[in-house]
Amino acid sequence: VFSRPEQIEIDLIVKNGKVIVAEIKSSADRGTVNMFARKIAFYEKVTGQKVTDKMIISPFIDSRGTKEDAEYFNIRLVTNLEEIDKL
Repeated sequence: VFSRPEQIEIDLIVKNGKVIVAEIKSSADRGTVNMFARKIAFYEKVTGQKVTDKMIISPFIDSRGTKEDAEYFNIRLVTNLEEIDKL
């Protein structure tokens, strides 16, 4: 993920055979989205498992390109926890 050995954290939810990866942050920006996308790619490469759903959960989303980057990587930005029930 970081081009050198480093410990990373990734949160997984397994529900009805779906592999859901989540990142919980107090705020999210383009850097958050891009690093999360790299973590997902690393997880899929190491485990050989395809991630079904990807989400960043945060009450604050920076408006400067964050949503566009999330759409590019097919990552959902969740600002309301009720949206998680839709899985």
